[in-house]
Amino acid sequence: MATNERLIIRGRVEAQEIQQAPVKPTIILGIGGTGGDILLRIRKRFFERYGSLSSFPIVSYLWLDTDATEKDIGAGVFADQIAFSNTEKLMTTMADTTKVTSDLNNHPHIKQWFYPGLTKLKTMTEGAGQIRAYSRLGFFEHYTKIRNALVNASQKVRNIENIKAVFDKHKLDANPNELQVFIVFSVAGGTGSGMFLDLAFLVKDVFKGTALTSIGVIVMPGLFNPNEERIFANGYAALKELEYYSYEHDFEVEWPDMVRREIPGPPFNYTYLIDRNNLSNTAVEFANRDVIFNMVAENIFKDFTQSDFAGYKRGVRINLDQYLVDLFAFHHRNENGDSVIDQRFITRYGSFGMASITVPADRIEQACAYKLAADVVDHWGSLSNAGFNAASLTEEVIG
Repeated sequence: MATNERLIIRGRVEAQEIQQAPVKPTIILGIGGTGGDILLRIRKRFFERYGSLSSFPIVSYLWLDTDATEKDIGAGVFADQIAFSNTEKLMTTMADTTKVTSDLNNHPHIKQWFYPGLTKLKTMTEGAGQIRAYSRLGFFEHYTKIRNALVNASQKVRNIENIKAVFDKHKLDANPNELQVFIVFSVAGGTGSGMFLDLAFLVKDVFKGTALTSIGVIVMPGLFNPNEERIFANGYAALKELEYYSYEHDFEVEWPDMVRREIPGPPFNYTYLIDRNNLSNTAVEFANRDVIFNMVAENIFKDFTQSDFAGYKRGVRINLDQYLVDLFAFHHRNENGDSVIDQRFITRYGSFGMASITVPADRIEQACAYKLAADVVDHWGSLSNAGFNAASLTEEVIG
């Protein structure tokens, strides 16, 4: 009878005492539809807690997508206040992909990875068509804009005056020499699964020499419609690449600036995988995916609140370092006990869950506004003796 052995090979990072950790100047990046949706939900929480996004200037946002369609998260009357500005969204669309794909010899930095003969998507303005290579092509096409946007975002969140303003208003201190970057995306569609590695390593390249903490929040394919073509194939390919570059492999790339780079892995300091099932095996269906998106948004937002829980949460992440350098070894043996194959896997992945009680301030404000309007109409009707009220007017309009 075959026997197999499992073994955890411990790393060398010592455990630290968990302490309250301060906030860090932060850039939150969202890729694709999922990333954009979750970023809007984060922005909504900032607006509800702090009154406006501008009152918390040590957090900056950038949404990258191959589909320029605006996202609707049901923000109601707050939709305009949390919408992305022109500098916070960067559409990696291409009006004509064939100008590159049909002339790869004149684009050698793309030819070395683009699939020969792939011509399915002539125009990329409504998504990457579930094809990862086209998303990466969009990244290359807009590389300079993306790089500049990262630099500009960093300058804003690490600005001394902005850090001082946050401390004065919210009593939250931050170190301008540190930088935290969240990258939020799913590996189900073509956009997120095709672009995330380049973006993650671009962040490492742009901010090398900085005390950088990069955090990947990855929504797994299981949350999405299983009838959609390619979602599990996209997820499998993306996760294999993530594993490869997280385990002692440099990211070798030549972006459009024609500089050959070898950027050391891993792509993220911390990687969270978010799926549809929780520890008790309760599943979230595709139609209710907003539950997961809200949970992710709430978890990230908690990093920027004044509570003891928030400080402890930030401190716990630091203490994870002792586990991230471990390896999981699996020894396969045959019936005679002879070794057949040895495999090693990294332990750099985690997940999170959260339960919370929230007050829907936007819906309460909207309901109060409607009630006030109805009371005003009723009051005008009684003053003028015109015999109308809000109820009769509503019935007449919709009747």
